[in-house]
Amino acid sequence: MNLALLVEVCNTRGGGTARSVVHIARELTARGHQVQLFVARAIDHGDLDGLTIRECEAASLKRPLGLARFSRWSRQVLGNHPCDVSVSFTTLAPAMVVQPGSGTVREAFERRAVLERSSYVQRLKCRLLALGPKGRFLLAAERRTFRDPLIQRFVAASSYVVDQLRRHYHIRPDRIDLNHAAVKIPAVSDPLRDQWRRRVRGGFNVPDDAVVYLFAAHDSRFTGIEPLLRACQRLSERNLHFTLLLAGENSYGAQRLAAKLRIREKVRFIGTTNQMFQLYCAADVTCVPTYFDAANRVVLESLIMGIPAISTAYSGVGGWIVPESGPPRGRVVADPDDTTALAQAMAELADSGQRQRCATATAGLADQLSLTRHVDGLEAILHRVVASRQDTGL
Repeated sequence: MNLALLVEVCNTRGGGTARSVVHIARELTARGHQVQLFVARAIDHGDLDGLTIRECEAASLKRPLGLARFSRWSRQVLGNHPCDVSVSFTTLAPAMVVQPGSGTVREAFERRAVLERSSYVQRLKCRLLALGPKGRFLLAAERRTFRDPLIQRFVAASSYVVDQLRRHYHIRPDRIDLNHAAVKIPAVSDPLRDQWRRRVRGGFNVPDDAVVYLFAAHDSRFTGIEPLLRACQRLSERNLHFTLLLAGENSYGAQRLAAKLRIREKVRFIGTTNQMFQLYCAADVTCVPTYFDAANRVVLESLIMGIPAISTAYSGVGGWIVPESGPPRGRVVADPDDTTALAQAMAELADSGQRQRCATATAGLADQLSLTRHVDGLEAILHRVVASRQDTGL
């Protein structure tokens, strides 16, 4: 097939959709499809391997004008580019298939408002976010995109995204395909895992007998850094021997809060890193109490690495942590602000027997969450769209 893929940013060193789309595009190219990737910004795409990337000139995604320019450009290039199927991974512009990689903007605004404690402030903040110039544009663009007659199928990376599409935009279930998110991890031998574990723990002066919790995020506040630190305070009051590794863009506010809660000596601030797989090997439990995530990549990578995970009902991956059938691979907390429940989940997984049972339950996840499986599902959807167009003479 001749495919056109649309995304705001492609970056193999980034997170979430920015990295996933490049991997998907490469896999589709390796299968013999002709793939062009249309982006606002191409930061780091590595070896193209036959993949063609076209970049929108002078498109800044930080301002409404840049967003509008990218939205217009996207519609123009997709309209002028002959292809069998077009796929949009952004809500800024439609395509024949739309897969909102980060979930819906409307849900994100509502969940950001929950970060505030007062119900009045929550409503006000949500309203201000939506009514600001950038917010107004993003919401309007999303509404316009989802109403576009060009769209034939919606693809959701998790059941949480399916719920967002149905609840906010009343999209019929028969127009939505669930194709679970995938992650790509390197093969790591047991000796190398042990080496990485010793190196990281030694480098950050982690006591040998400490339970190590790992948190990683690009937006630490939205991903639950505050409730996590407050839960750690409860663990400290229970005299649990632990260390918390914080990776990503953590502000000085997080350091001040850790000091205020008297747990600063138990926290290691790592900062932005491209050595996440070494950190997984050093950790005993990954803990990401996020307020909103379509399908949290850190949790999925952790589980595939055999490391139990704790997250929330808003991470989009709760079904992988606690499946409907079979033993749990960690814990899912209903509300990220419920620090009592979060602390209890962390305390339960401080037990080595509980962790081992969760780790054992992760066997086989590498195949279920593989990039190959994900692209198999997407490829099947694209073939159905092509067949449908041929049947209708489009």
